[in-house]
Amino acid sequence: MKKSIVLVAVGPMFQFYQQYTKRRFEAYADKIGAELIVLTGITQKWWGLEKYRVSKLELTGPTVYIDVDVLIQSWARDIFELYQPGKVGIYDDYPEAREAQPGNDWAPREWSEMMQYQHIDDPFRERLLNSGVVLFDKETQHIWNPPPFRFKPRHCAEQFWIDYQVGDNWFPLPREFNHQHWTKSFATSFHKSDFVHLSACKNREYWIAKYEHLLDRSQPYDNN
Repeated sequence: MKKSIVLVAVGPMFQFYQQYTKRRFEAYADKIGAELIVLTGITQKWWGLEKYRVSKLELTGPTVYIDVDVLIQSWARDIFELYQPGKVGIYDDYPEAREAQPGNDWAPREWSEMMQYQHIDDPFRERLLNSGVVLFDKETQHIWNPPPFRFKPRHCAEQFWIDYQVGDNWFPLPREFNHQHWTKSFATSFHKSDFVHLSACKNREYWIAKYEHLLDRSQPYDNN
């Protein structure tokens, strides 16, 4: 079974990848026996559209897309052990987003806007499938197809389109494989997670300089 890891490293994030996360991705791919595919070079006016390049890859086996601002622990488990053929593995942000911003209705509002741009009548599902770590295969690769119509660039716009194309064909990834910086639980337990995702981190370089020494020590679910 050929396994692939796909990254999109373009613009400023290419330099971030080269300096901070490249060695971790390469070590992880080598450890679990996966091919590492790194898409570089700017092809779109807006960075959010670059993820859709994944739809054009010639993939034959299970694949995981990972954002380049993810720090993979040296002891990280093989995410492909969670693979379910024909289904998408992805983490749902919604419960933590509601906890972080109670009463803020930005998600349903932006979802509706995206659907309007695509001329689709599809109500918000009370979920936020995070496209920073996505386990998929050839059968489900269509989730990366770009939308047919232009839309207003927003932080989660491209993610909402992926969410829409996933539909109900998904299973939840454990938080440990996409533990995000903005969540309330991050500060006290990020070091116990396999994939440490610096999403919405205002200064990733500063965070790494201050906290990276805490990585690679703990094992998942221990009490250290």
